[in-house]
Amino acid sequence: MHHFRQILILCAVLALAHGKRGDPRLEYSATEAQRRIIAGQFSVQDYVEQLISQNVRNYDLDAFIGFNPYQAMERANEADTRFAASGNPGLLNGMPFVVKDNIHTNDYVCTAGTPGFLNNKPDFIGPVMENLLDAGAVLTGTTNMHELAFGITSENYYFGAVRNPYDKTMFAGGSSGGSAAAVAARIAPVALGTDTGGSIRIPASLNGVYGFRPTQYRYSASGTVPISSYRDTIGIIARYVDDIQIFDEAITGDSQEPSIALSSVRLAIDRDEFFTGLDEEIVPVINNALRALERAGVELVNVDASAVFDNYLNCANQIVFYEFNLNMTTYLDNTPNEYSSDYLVNNIASPGVAGVVGGLFSGAIPRPTETEYLEILA
Repeated sequence: MHHFRQILILCAVLALAHGKRGDPRLEYSATEAQRRIIAGQFSVQDYVEQLISQNVRNYDLDAFIGFNPYQAMERANEADTRFAASGNPGLLNGMPFVVKDNIHTNDYVCTAGTPGFLNNKPDFIGPVMENLLDAGAVLTGTTNMHELAFGITSENYYFGAVRNPYDKTMFAGGSSGGSAAAVAARIAPVALGTDTGGSIRIPASLNGVYGFRPTQYRYSASGTVPISSYRDTIGIIARYVDDIQIFDEAITGDSQEPSIALSSVRLAIDRDEFFTGLDEEIVPVINNALRALERAGVELVNVDASAVFDNYLNCANQIVFYEFNLNMTTYLDNTPNEYSSDYLVNNIASPGVAGVVGGLFSGAIPRPTETEYLEILA
């Protein structure tokens, strides 16, 4: 049994003794919880304690890699202290969140879901984490993921496969599966993930929550374990759009709400590409949403986007194949432990991930030339 699960079980009796099943606070958005905390209805510590209890009840989701309930309660106590003090406690003060375990934090090692990084304690955090913590957000853990973010299922061979909270026989999607599962299971109102080719949007969809991949470079990717400098980005997963908006504001300093007339929006729909293979029960849900958009003024345009998707997939893969070696080698050289690429590959638990990463480092997977890479970007 892995030691992170042992921590969960050891704290279960204490957490469950204080936590209430079905506590209404678990359903609140982070924004609503903060409003009620300010109104004096409960403390940040009370709120975080309920989230910890919910995590313990759902330990079999394998949604977490880093989880220390005592540290989470200490961070909650710090937020309560800020509320009690005079002055502005911060835009996000008291709002709990979790982060995918390929994002650097001050409180946890950064494993990126691979056993080779079990002792990877980076000596810095990136601007996204800095801004969220400076705004008073309360980190309560780091989440499980597809190993090194190379996959879309979060079937992690070392830390366990992330399960879907709505049906634990199903997977949660990936690579940010733990973040999406934690939000869907009411263990956290908000989570950070990373997205290179769908790793926020896929698990958000499979877990019935919102996944926000920002415009490239809106958020700094510094302080993350990289795949592709051109395509990697941090993003936000939440059950409420208001929470995404306020976390985005804390990250960027941008409080402007974009004003978009829905009557000016033309939405492309490829009925073959998007609808082929859908479960029958999903089709009417999508159609109802499209009709609602149409009633609101959006123009729906039927298109054949197959050529676009084929070209996108080819270009996206080639960008990753070119950039990964450069990005990961630089990251490894700058870790406190100065890991080597051989060490990383030899310690990968998933055969599929080992094949891809090993192939990229060895050259078994062909890498485009610099000229070809620049043509793809052009």
